[in-house]
Amino acid sequence: MTYGVKAGVLLALALGCSTRSIVLDLRGGSGRGGVVASGGSGGAGGSAQRVCVPGDDPGPGRTPPVAFDGAGGMGAPGAPVLVEGRTTVIAGPAGALAVADFDADGRLDVVAASPGVVSVLVSLGEGLFAPRVDFPITAGWTSIATGDVNGDGRLDIVVGGDGGAGVELLLNMGGARFRNVALCLCGGLLPSVALGDLDGDGTTDVVIANRMGEVEHTDGDLVVLMNDPASPFSHAPAHYAAGAQPRSVAVRDLNGDDRPDVVVGGVCGVSVLLNAGNGQLLAAVRYETVTGSVALEDIDSDGDVDIVDTAPGGWSADVLLNDGKGVFGAASANPVANPTRTAVGDLNGDGFADLVIAQGKGDYGIGVMLNDGDAGFGTLLEYAPDSGGYRAVGAGDIDGDAKRDVVVAGGRGVTVFLNRTP
Repeated sequence: MTYGVKAGVLLALALGCSTRSIVLDLRGGSGRGGVVASGGSGGAGGSAQRVCVPGDDPGPGRTPPVAFDGAGGMGAPGAPVLVEGRTTVIAGPAGALAVADFDADGRLDVVAASPGVVSVLVSLGEGLFAPRVDFPITAGWTSIATGDVNGDGRLDIVVGGDGGAGVELLLNMGGARFRNVALCLCGGLLPSVALGDLDGDGTTDVVIANRMGEVEHTDGDLVVLMNDPASPFSHAPAHYAAGAQPRSVAVRDLNGDDRPDVVVGGVCGVSVLLNAGNGQLLAAVRYETVTGSVALEDIDSDGDVDIVDTAPGGWSADVLLNDGKGVFGAASANPVANPTRTAVGDLNGDGFADLVIAQGKGDYGIGVMLNDGDAGFGTLLEYAPDSGGYRAVGAGDIDGDAKRDVVVAGGRGVTVFLNRTP
């Protein structure tokens, strides 16, 4: 099912590219025009912690995975039981997904991006979805962030990534129906997106990991688009150095000061940019890893947010533990075959955050690594035989039974694996 929309008014921001005029209307009223020039500051730092060889496969030294059928029937101590539900075919091979309640009915819906299209799957309850509704996009399709961007109490969608140089905002008009607003027409390539209120003014700002600069073969940077209650996104974008080819970004409070900080994943490392106040970020501190796609969650149950870093070619799910002040230890590598993305959540009900890994190719599509309660992880448990691989993964209580389910997306579409752990 397709719901056609026309692109809304455009906001073109200079992100290392030529300056363009802007007019932004997030609420359907009058916007504000002007010219925006690039600005901001940069920084780099940190210390090497281990050697990175991109794409290196540790080979036979890796711990062999344990294979499961769809319901985890082989059994293993503490292993969650995941039962494959329905697959919803979408417009093309999915590159990103997110789980959120878009129609405010208390049930989690799913949004997935594929080339040129964002598909919204509204929950009907019990793990079932209404027919998909498609919204055309011109931006990339391998990064999705959700949040209330225009302050109307409804969750909006921001997309970017492979397949386009732009970042696009889909404003929720109610009932999980959206209209498009182009947030930037970037000169850089493959922008990934995250959302957070960096300056504490009550509005949601947009953070972009711009993988490559406008000039070919140059590294990109981190770009912050500051929202404003009076004149949304009218400020000049701020630019920060954030390591080589930043390709993934996440926003959370890392040091307990109630201000969102930024983590950027790139080539062979992650960069941490702490919030200095008023939306300004401190110089990046770099930590060496072998991956580059970040997720943030409390892995060791000490009350602060840790980093999980996974990406294709890395053959590892790297965990960097937070000391509570936004300083991280060396990456603890956990061998994984063909990882693409990782979701984090307690799947077996023991109170500890487990890793759910989308595997991009091979005979299995989902890998689960169980947290031992001390931030260590056991052997990879592989589910979903003959799946053909997945590019994106999310976790949330889809069917309302208070257990965290798994949602994956790939070439076949969007599939829900319902958690039936006793």
